[in-house]
Amino acid sequence: DEILYRNDEFVFVKDIQDELLDDAKQECIKQINEQKESAFKAGFYFNDVHFDCDDRAQTRLSAQLAIAQPETTIIWLDYDYQPVNFSYEEFVQMCAVATQVVSNIEFETATLLEQVEKAKTLEELNLVSIDFAKCLSL
Repeated sequence: DEILYRNDEFVFVKDIQDELLDDAKQECIKQINEQKESAFKAGFYFNDVHFDCDDRAQTRLSAQLAIAQPETTIIWLDYDYQPVNFSYEEFVQMCAVATQVVSNIEFETATLLEQVEKAKTLEELNLVSIDFAKCLSL
């Protein structure tokens, strides 16, 4: 039997399997959340221009969309704070892309967390593949 030194004592690994799995799950959840936040910070591209999609950007987009008027030019800042001119229709399209990217990230997070929860062994937990890159491209 495999022995492990843990919490100032020697224990048989088989006796603490549940604790080890719980600890590993917590670490995996932490990694998922960190990578989710990194995905939000990575932003998205619309018409080859890089834009933010973190919480603050989502709030700003929603507010601007609510007050935007058809047949007006909307000036928006890209990821690097450079102004970009949009027609109303283009801005609505850009907001739709932002919404889809955010939704993709949130649904991927939910899927990953479900996989972690369902894992019954460390081997199953190690099969959880955290990759948000696919969420950022449409």
